[in-house]
Formats: sequence, C-alpha cells, structure tokens
Amino acid sequence: MIINKIKLKVDVCVKLNRLLSLVSLILLACCLTNVSAQQKETAKAQTFLDMAIQKAYAASVRIWGFDVEKNERTSAQFSGVVVNEKGIILTAAHTISPGRTYKIFFPDGRAAIAKALGRIDLAATPGIPDAGMLQLLDKGPFPFVEMGFSSLLKTNDPCISISYPEKINLTLPTLRYGNIAEVKNEYGFIRSTCKMEPGDSGGALFDQYGRLIGIHSAIDVKEDQNFEIPIDIYHKYWTALQEVINYSKYPIKEDNYSPNKAIFADKAITIDAIVAKNAIKLAKVKNTVLALTSKIDGLDSEAMGTIINYFSLEKTTEQFILSKNSIVGDLPILNIEGLKIRLHIVKRDLQNDLILLKADKNIKGGVNIDASKNMEVKLGGIVVALLPDGKYQRGIIGNEPLALEKNSSIPYLGASILFKSSPAAVTVVKPGSPAALAGIQTGDFIMNINGVNIKQANEFAPELAKYWAGEEVTIEWLRADQKYTKSIKLVNKPFVASKHPVDKFAGGGSERRDGFKQVFTFDAILLPKQSAVPVFSLNGQFLGINIARYSRAISLGIPYGIIVDFLKEIPSLK
Repeated sequence: MIINKIKLKVDVCVKLNRLLSLVSLILLACCLTNVSAQQKETAKAQTFLDMAIQKAYAASVRIWGFDVEKNERTSAQFSGVVVNEKGIILTAAHTISPGRTYKIFFPDGRAAIAKALGRIDLAATPGIPDAGMLQLLDKGPFPFVEMGFSSLLKTNDPCISISYPEKINLTLPTLRYGNIAEVKNEYGFIRSTCKMEPGDSGGALFDQYGRLIGIHSAIDVKEDQNFEIPIDIYHKYWTALQEVINYSKYPIKEDNYSPNKAIFADKAITIDAIVAKNAIKLAKVKNTVLALTSKIDGLDSEAMGTIINYFSLEKTTEQFILSKNSIVGDLPILNIEGLKIRLHIVKRDLQNDLILLKADKNIKGGVNIDASKNMEVKLGGIVVALLPDGKYQRGIIGNEPLALEKNSSIPYLGASILFKSSPAAVTVVKPGSPAALAGIQTGDFIMNINGVNIKQANEFAPELAKYWAGEEVTIEWLRADQKYTKSIKLVNKPFVASKHPVDKFAGGGSERRDGFKQVFTFDAILLPKQSAVPVFSLNGQFLGINIARYSRAISLGIPYGIIVDFLKEIPSLK
C-alpha cells in the first residue's frame, strides 16, 4: 500500500513537471512569436519608409539665382522639386522672380539651368499662398516625383521633408521626418513637425508613399511650427503658374482637378507606435545614459554620459563613460540613483570632441561596443536618442556620415589682421578678448604662433584654425622695436543670434558643433547639455552618440566606428 502511494506521488510529480515544462515552452514560444512579430513590424516600417525616400530623393533639387551671361551666382540657396518629365519645378514664390534664371543641382551631381515662371504672392496678404514654378531649360530626362493631394491629408499623417538647409550647406539634401499637425491653418498652410530652416524654402514635403503633398514656405520659433504650401494650390493654378507673371491676386484661370481618394486608401504605417515600443525595450537596460556634472573655469557644467562596455580585439572587456569633451571640465561626477560617483579622465579627443571617463568600480548596465564590428548608419533610418529616466527623442538619419569642416569652431583670439599686410598687422582688437587681455594692441605685428612664423596676413587665420577653444598658444608680436611673447588661452567665438526664428529655438545650438572628422545628421530635438546620449536604430542597434545640436533642424551624431577608433587609442587597451 505504501509503495503504491509513493508510486502515485511520483507519477503525479512527473506529470506536473511535464505540464509545467509544456506551459513554459508555450510561454517561450509566445514570447518568441511576439518578438518575431515586433521585429517584422519594425523591418516592414523601415522598408516602407526607405521605398518612399528612394522614390522622392532624386528629384529634390538645390537652387540658387544664376546670371548665365556673367556666369555668377546671384542669390541665396533654396530648394525645389521636379514634378514631371517636362522639367517643371515647384518652389516657393518668395525665392524667385519671374523671368530670371537659376542654377539647379540634382543629388546625383548634375547641374542645369531653369527659368522662373509664375509666382502667386497676394498684395493684400504678403507671403500667401507663396506658390512658385520654374522650367528647366536643359534637355532631360530628369527624375520627377508623383504629385499627391493635400485635401486628402489627415491630422497626424506621417510626412517626410527632403530639402537643403543652408546653414550646414551640403550638396546632398537632408531628410527630416514628422507628422501633419494641421491640415489647413488659418492662413491656408499645412503645418507639419518636419523641422525647417532657411535654405529649405521651396523644398518638398512628401507623404509616407513618397507623393508630394506640400512645399516648404516658412517657420515660427517652436520646432513644430513649420508651414507648407498645400500641393492643391499648384493643381488649381497649374496653367496660370506656367505664365511668366507675378500674380498679386489669385489668377482668374483655374484648372479642374479631382483628388483620387483611392490612392490614399491604404492604412498608414504607424512608425511612432513602433518607436515607442522599441524605446521601452531600450530603457529597460539599466544605466545606459546618466547625467554628469563638472567644473569649467570654476562654473558648474551639465552633460550626459553613455556607459559603454568595450570588448577589444584582444578579447578584454573594460567599462568607460563616454561624453562630449567641450562641456566636461575638471572634477567630473556621475549622478546615479541619488549617488555621486567621482570619475577619472582617461583621454580627451579634441578632433571629435569626445572624452573618456572611468569610475573606480563598474556600473551595472550600459551598451556594448565590440571592436570587431561596425554598425552602418543608413540614410533614412529611424533612430531613437535615449535620455535618462526612460525618456527618448525620435529622429531620422538625414545624411550618411560625412566630414564637417571647422567653421564656427575656429577659436577666437579677438584680433583682426589687415588684408594682404606683410608682416601681419593688427587692425582691430576686441575689448575683453583674449588678445586684449594679453596686451596685443592695434598696430602690432603678429610674428609667430606656437613656433610657426607668420610672415604675411594670409598665414594668420589658417594657423590659428589648427587649434581649439580652450587650448593655449604662445604668440609673439612686435610693437615698434619691442618683441612680446605670451601664452594665450583661446575661447569660443561669441555667438550673435539673429532676430530670425531659426535662432530662437529652445536651448539653442551647441557651442562646439563642427570641425568633426565624421558625423551623421539626424533631426531629434536635443538640448546642448543632452550631448553624448546614445543613438539607436529602430531595431535597437547602437549607432553612436549625439555630439551636438547643430541647428534648429539638425543634431549631429558621432558614429560607432569613430568611437571604436578612439577606444583603440587608449594605451591600456592596446
């Protein structure tokens, strides 16, 4: 009897274990199915977006005024889009003058000449509706896009901007991604969240299928205040706009057009929902990005730091905190769950504006970087910039990795040199500048910078441009027959904001925002102090870190490969 009872209990336990194993397998299968379904959903969304970009990209053109007789440029840069095989280009009225000629640049490197046709800019309400048209004069064939219908848009529909912001001044267009915030505002414009800047005027706004739905016109201060000319305006006045006329009233001639609702019947791909799901997964990795504080010239400086676990080619593993060099000074401290952890500075990289820090003990979490791998940054890829506390900003890769030459990051001495002077004569010394504080005066001659002789005026700026703000250089100058030598700390150029809304966005741009060996652009809204937050692809791959807020519409990222190269330079890891 006892034996039978024991046997019965054993049988029950075996059956229960089998049942539990079966339940576990079912749950695992469900989890794997959910993961697989989410991966497929993510891949489908990205593929769908890639197809739209491929359809629209080649016909999105860069434009400026051009005098064909004098062979010279006559206006600022703006944007446009080719819409048919005959070479008709749509743009904004405020960028063109009917009858004048313009130079057109295609993304594939081709250039052509176009003539401005009609423009509609109402005298009673200047800037409305801001519709303009050009005609290519060169022989095709030319790439062109499909025109959609703005009247069929709905609030929150996805949209894509492909145009040429002038500040970054690239030969290829920059992508931005957003949504329709208002189908038609009080002035008759579409309002979108695709961020614009000067240079984007006249550029194209596409729907998620790559169909043209609007033309960029204007902006206001906030990043979600971007105003587009509805494409239906061009449908309505298509014939009138082909006349070389400056319309101060709406043209009498109107074309009949009928929006094809069938082409808008497909369900939108909800990328924002997919981004949110993936961001939640990324945020579950503990301590990926944390806040830093440090001291720069005695003042508190805030930054972010991405914790990285580096797997070297030698199969060693070491943990670091990666941040933006120019905003991390002395005595860096990591803030984690109410604790303040003192960090040690391992290395600074002035060229890429990176700093590598280390804590005494490893911190649980972070992102993994494998020296044997490289993560490709692809044009049009949706990205997630992860912030502390599980917050994030969505973006799109606007340009693949490129070199960004030194411009605003050329250090400031505060002394101007007389053009073509030999030796280099100082004509202006700005009060309070490093030059003034060092004692350099108007009429002095700059003779030497860090051991390099300066014989004439055109040698001064290139030599100074080799350095970075914060570095000290030894400058020798001559006054009468007396030589002076002093070590001078260079600083950032003073930023003078314009009154244009483009310079009034919250937080402003980063002080150090160019002079990089390689960066990619993306359109996430990030503050300068949020530099060094990690950037992930839509499927969760670590692509690099945000290194600067370049402008209203553009943030910059340092790609994975540059970070690996920096880590390989660490002596302890060689």
